[in-house]
Amino acid sequence: MQTLFLSLMTALSTFFAVPTTKSPGIDKQYIYQHWVISAKESTKTVTVYRPHHLADAKGIEMRHKHAGMIIKKGGKFRQLRWRMCGNDTGPSGYDYQWKWQTQGASQTLLVIKKKATYKVLALSKDMLKVEKLSK
Repeated sequence: MQTLFLSLMTALSTFFAVPTTKSPGIDKQYIYQHWVISAKESTKTVTVYRPHHLADAKGIEMRHKHAGMIIKKGGKFRQLRWRMCGNDTGPSGYDYQWKWQTQGASQTLLVIKKKATYKVLALSKDMLKVEKLSK
């Protein structure tokens, strides 16, 4: 009986456990998706990205909606380039490598090889907010 009770308690505690991250407001599980820039929400120093599927609801312009970046597991990063109808010159995007890096106790960085390093200010299923640190 005690074994059954302990097994049930363990299962329930695992089910209701909330994944933790070192940085508050950053839930790394949501990084793996297609992100588009939200120019209306961005400032000179902070860039806000929204998931591609929310582009229409957020009123994101077509040139941003059909561009953006796709971040995949395994360090794969694809920077997309919008090509207007009939303008098929140049590639549709560029491939890079990315990784997480922690600096200090609470600073989470998104490092995109040969592109830039970004400080992640917030990450949820509906928003990625970053500040560019270096090229």
